[in-house]
Amino acid sequence: MRYNIIKKSISIIVCLSLIILLFSCKGITARSFDINALRRVSNLSTLECHFKNVAVYTKRGSLDPLFGPERQILEYVATINVGIDMKEIEYNEASKTIIIPKPKVISKNYDPNNIKETTAKYMIFSELKVEEAQEEISKSLDELVENVEQNTSIMGRAQNLAATQIDTMIRSMFGDSYRFNYSFK
Repeated sequence: MRYNIIKKSISIIVCLSLIILLFSCKGITARSFDINALRRVSNLSTLECHFKNVAVYTKRGSLDPLFGPERQILEYVATINVGIDMKEIEYNEASKTIIIPKPKVISKNYDPNNIKETTAKYMIFSELKVEEAQEEISKSLDELVENVEQNTSIMGRAQNLAATQIDTMIRSMFGDSYRFNYSFK
């Protein structure tokens, strides 16, 4: 008998605890979708490209008629990040479509400690100055960026990866219940 009283007392305590817990908890709800939350991300880097490239430095001098211009080939490794500007994202509420802007180069750099010099024509009377080398590599890097921006394969892949990353961000920010269509500018 005592056992039944203890069992009923424990059951009543557990039930009362659950009732108190249910009424004291605030309901956990998913945040409603807000496109501006995504726009605050700023730039979204989706693809990091590594290139081995060369810059050719040509120095003209007074001995060109005898020896020709002096040439130095500079081999360097460049990293170019491609992504989208999140401020340009559009949202069509009627069709639940997120419109992703065209990707662009977000950053470019090279490792100045990883430059290899190869002499194409001996620089007999002069040495290559660091400033000159950096200027030539900078020009070469700008040309590489232009080539990346015109490469539809790289840009298309960056745009598709943006859709995947945005979908992941939406699920983490607003919950798994949101499903959107994606289109590209």
